[in-house]
Amino acid sequence: MFQSQDKKEFHTTKANVLKKEAEVIQNKLDVLYEDCFEGLITVEFWQKKHEELKNRQLILNMEIEKLIVADDKYMKTGIQILELLNNLSRIYLQKNREAKRKLSSFLV
Repeated sequence: MFQSQDKKEFHTTKANVLKKEAEVIQNKLDVLYEDCFEGLITVEFWQKKHEELKNRQLILNMEIEKLIVADDKYMKTGIQILELLNNLSRIYLQKNREAKRKLSSFLV
């Protein structure tokens, strides 16, 4: 399991890579627009490249969103584990023999 600092570094690095690529794509879209506006490329070429770049941009945005969701899930799971550990002795004492066996085997 990642330590908190390792997870944070992984998350930050991955997010930065995705954001940097999204920035590069946005710059390409801006240049593409200017080139079309100045007549350096055809409208058809602009449409084709614009669609390709926008599709990639959409994929990047979905990857960034997945990263955010995964980070949130990681934190929530960590808190749930902490709560379970804090209440483990009370929970264990309240359970019947079969439940205690299952809980013990789960923890081992």
